[in-house]
Amino acid sequence: MPRARPAHVDVMPGLALPIVGVLARDDSTHAWARERVAAALGAVVDEGGPWPFEATDYYAAESGTPLARRFLALGERVSPGRLADLKLATGAIEAEAARVLGPAVGVARPLNLDPGLLDPRRLVLASTKDRSQRIWLRDGIYAEVTLLYRSGGWEALPWTFPDFRAGRYDEFLDRCRRRVLDADQA
Repeated sequence: MPRARPAHVDVMPGLALPIVGVLARDDSTHAWARERVAAALGAVVDEGGPWPFEATDYYAAESGTPLARRFLALGERVSPGRLADLKLATGAIEAEAARVLGPAVGVARPLNLDPGLLDPRRLVLASTKDRSQRIWLRDGIYAEVTLLYRSGGWEALPWTFPDFRAGRYDEFLDRCRRRVLDADQA
């Protein structure tokens, strides 16, 4: 007699809220990014920040200093399978920023966009860099669970970036999580 498959195997994953982390030096670059992200990916329904980005100087040579991080939450929840699409779209926006804004502000990379998907249990970020904890999606894009939501709060993992680990974005992430939970109950 064949073994029964667990019920969860055939269940579609829930929809997740797209968010985009924005690293830039100034408000005008952020506003430019917000406009392009909304045009390419959908309406921005919430914003967080700015927070000084002091966790690393990794971007200083390409992007200048001081940098600030902001977050944009998009209004339409999507399938987790769309994460690679989000990263490819934000990569195109970054390339446009380098061409259009870079010469004017004197840096090669005036904008860094980090898209992710947030659901009630986790925040997953996309990357073009392969690491042991990242899963290949397609077209040079990887996925990484960056934070877990457990016991009423966001929990860092050993590889979680220092600025996410510090908890400074938790209030924004909590608002986004509440948005997903409210949509699931509607």
